[in-house]
Amino acid sequence: MLRSWVNHMAPRLAFATTLCVGPMAAPLVAQDTLVAGQPDDRFAAIAQTVPGFAGLYWEGTTLVLMLVDTTQRDAAVAAIAEDMRGRYIRRVLVRKADFDFIQLRRWKLLVPIFADSQITAVDADELRNRVVVSVADSVYLAPTRKRLVALGIPLRALVLEVMRGVCARGGVAAVAVHIRTEDGVPAAAGARVILDGRDTAWSSPVSDAVVIHVGDDYAKRHVTVRIDKPWYHTIVLPDVPVEVDRCGVVATTPVPVQLTLRQDAPAIRSLYVGRRGLFAGGRSNSQLRAVLDAVPGISDSVIWSSSDTTVAVVDARGIMTTRCRKTYREAFMRATLVADTTIRDSLVMGAGPSSPGVAGC
Repeated sequence: MLRSWVNHMAPRLAFATTLCVGPMAAPLVAQDTLVAGQPDDRFAAIAQTVPGFAGLYWEGTTLVLMLVDTTQRDAAVAAIAEDMRGRYIRRVLVRKADFDFIQLRRWKLLVPIFADSQITAVDADELRNRVVVSVADSVYLAPTRKRLVALGIPLRALVLEVMRGVCARGGVAAVAVHIRTEDGVPAAAGARVILDGRDTAWSSPVSDAVVIHVGDDYAKRHVTVRIDKPWYHTIVLPDVPVEVDRCGVVATTPVPVQLTLRQDAPAIRSLYVGRRGLFAGGRSNSQLRAVLDAVPGISDSVIWSSSDTTVAVVDARGIMTTRCRKTYREAFMRATLVADTTIRDSLVMGAGPSSPGVAGC
């Protein structure tokens, strides 16, 4: 997980003496004490039920699953469904891992961060799928690597790097793009923001701004931001400052943007529900919203529908209710404009199993 500069779990954990290296899941044993609310512990618990689960991380609104066995995608999605409740997910990617998270967690706990003054940080890094150990100076790299391998951590599971001092800050967004029309009307719904050529996300209908997180280790001090929205002129801002220091983003840069409508724009420009996905484990309710971009006088009334009512149903008010399911499945929640039924938009809803008696199932 995100770098933990102090290993809070060392005093309450005994280490397993035998570690399994390879694609199979390393089963939890009596020595493994898991504590609710600890991210590493949560990932390890998921790896116990989903063989080869190696963690997850976010790229904007894309959820990336790390799996030793990539055929376990559906099982992993079902296992994290409750954790993802209410999160906006544009798509899910799967990347191949070498080690599951039970292994990474055990190896991380073998690192003597308290007893070794040369070590400044340790992390079970799900993105790199390695145990990342930071030292205070480059002269410590080789001897520290030798000591850690002697403790039983495989060399190929280790990444050593130099980091002088502690970076405890995290979770700061790089930019917040506030999008409005020439009349001052909020227009973030349906706008796509591209940061340095990377498609970050489509905005949420309930938001007046697109907020972009780029990672805690981001170091660029200037970025190029491009804003696209159907039937509006594209805007490119080539030199947007980002406030960073050696630890990453310091503060969020507000970026005000005014969209200009194209002369050939039709009366109805777009209907927006979301370029994202939702997950749920068990029965839950969510209020969906469709945002119409059109000339004044056109009704924004829509007809809601579900492509698979065994996944979720949606009523005339846009209230979506997910179903109790034994297996994971996805469906499209669609809004169709009453004024012109050729205009529609949809989002993906995923529903999977929950624990017995949980979430109304």
